[in-house]
Amino acid sequence: MWDCHFDAKAVAAETTQESHEPLPLTPESPSPPDPPHPEQIQLLRTRMPTFLSLLLPLSILFSWLRLIGVGSHRLEGALIGVMPIPLLARFYMHAMPIGISLITATLLAALDVISWLSIPVPVVSGALLVSVPLRYTLSATGIRRSFGGFRRWTEFAGVERAPGGARLKPLPNTHRAHIWLSGSRGDDDFLQLMRVLIRNAYKGKSDITVFPGSTIAASETTDPVQPALPQIAVLQRSEPV
Repeated sequence: MWDCHFDAKAVAAETTQESHEPLPLTPESPSPPDPPHPEQIQLLRTRMPTFLSLLLPLSILFSWLRLIGVGSHRLEGALIGVMPIPLLARFYMHAMPIGISLITATLLAALDVISWLSIPVPVVSGALLVSVPLRYTLSATGIRRSFGGFRRWTEFAGVERAPGGARLKPLPNTHRAHIWLSGSRGDDDFLQLMRVLIRNAYKGKSDITVFPGSTIAASETTDPVQPALPQIAVLQRSEPV
């Protein structure tokens, strides 16, 4: 016969030991997060208006920093001419950052972060920004805007019309350059001159070929902020075209 004797006390002890072991936490029942401390909430409410109030001066600062271009500011190559940027073209150039600053000031005033008396601040800053005289300086090697970096003609594949003026089409691994124009009749002659300069730069020519309509009158670029200057001065070649 089989021996059916077993130790009842040992079985009871093992059962009691297993019942006291902690049950592992399952992924379906995570522990609840600690609620935020009231002092942390109060500190956040105190610092948030201060952070939001910095958005307006930062947007105004950004609009002024756009004037400064990256790269070398030294002009290279033989000087071809200078074209002042008219007042309307400068307005096109700064319209977006000025609008962003004005919208930022309006939203902050609506949220009671700043006073409504601060609304004229971006307007005055924008008016001063547009009044800064700028010009394009062209050489046989490249082009440079006032306070901007010098760009070589060989960085671009051509010129095409764009909102607010024209755009120099970039080559791979180069960034584009926007040419701000006022929409006057002399814009087409200026764009044609840049096409000739780009073509000559790829051919290794340092002189400029005269083309019909290359002489632009100074009266077409009269600017109330700065005195009227000849839009462009073209160096003529001695040999016929």
